[in-house]
Amino acid sequence: MRRFLTCAPMILLILLLCACGKDSKAEERALSIRAQMAGTSAMTMQADVTADYGDRVYAYTLKLDWKKEGQSVLAVLKPDNIKGVTAVLEEGKTKLSFEGASLDTGELSPDGLSPLDALPALIQNSREGYISDTAFSKCGDVPAVAVTYGAPQEGEDQMVTCRIWYREDTGAPLQAEILNGGKAVIHCAFTSFSLGS
Repeated sequence: MRRFLTCAPMILLILLLCACGKDSKAEERALSIRAQMAGTSAMTMQADVTADYGDRVYAYTLKLDWKKEGQSVLAVLKPDNIKGVTAVLEEGKTKLSFEGASLDTGELSPDGLSPLDALPALIQNSREGYISDTAFSKCGDVPAVAVTYGAPQEGEDQMVTCRIWYREDTGAPLQAEILNGGKAVIHCAFTSFSLGS
């Protein structure tokens, strides 16, 4: 009996620590959204993207027609001075085009992350990223599930992670942040989203 009384506080502590992990219902919803995203061969999305370099901030409106196979096309809709710039994305290649205009604003992380990479990176995480945290929340007034992607690793001060808020009912992305070393460097507010087959 004495042994049980000695072990009881330890068992209670272990049970409490196990309960502090991911919200299991939110994690189930996140996994169903992943299955939905991984099962599609095409997506179209438009988002207002803000890139924060610390000393300067850039705002864009981007549209991505993503395809699992073949070419995906990312188009700049705003600002007007670079409207029409497109990037053709294929496995391992990116080609920018528009009468000599450039979207090169510099890298946001040591990995070379730029605003141009934001939407494709969010798709990749939605389809296959390591889910490190989930929670039900609200995005404005819309019920949402917030999913954080990024595997724990050494040097977390330089780690790039992302957090995406999806509509709880449809799984469509509402907003997202890409963080470098815990600081949000890219924010996306989705204005449209649709899945292909």
